[in-house]
Parts: sequence; structure tokens; C-alpha cells
Amino acid sequence: MTALYSIISLLLTGLYLLVVAYLIRGWAALKRPPISTSGFTTKVTILIAARNEAARIRLTIDDIIAQDYPKQLTEIIIVDDHST
Repeated sequence: MTALYSIISLLLTGLYLLVVAYLIRGWAALKRPPISTSGFTTKVTILIAARNEAARIRLTIDDIIAQDYPKQLTEIIIVDDHST
């Protein structure tokens, strides 16, 4: 009985490895679209919800401004709700 379980286990492990190899080969064959970093045209709006964040909101804004996205296409909206 142990030999039967060992053979079944070996066959299932082999099948699993074949499926994983098939998936890895398929993922490697995917065509990646060309990425152009010179022609940004999409405007991005960043909405920050803040409540009692006076001590830390500056860090968040600095991190957003430090991004590589063009500044003229970036809009930052900060919403303050019931801060004390």
C-alpha cells in the first residue's frame, strides 16, 4: 500500500512540475509592450484624505512631488475631514 501511495505521489509531483514549467514558458513568451517615457499625456489626480495629519502631511506631499511624473500633468487634492 505504501508503494502505491509513493507511486501516486511521484506521478502527481511530476504532473505538477510539468504544469509549472508550462506556465513559466508561457509567461516568458508573452510580448511586452514598448514603454515610452518621453510622451506622458495622461493627467493624474491624487486625492489625499487627511484627518489630524498636521504633523505628517508634509512627508506625504514631499513623496508625491518627488515622483518622476511631469508636474504639469499632476494635480494634488487634499481633503480635510473633521480635524481637531
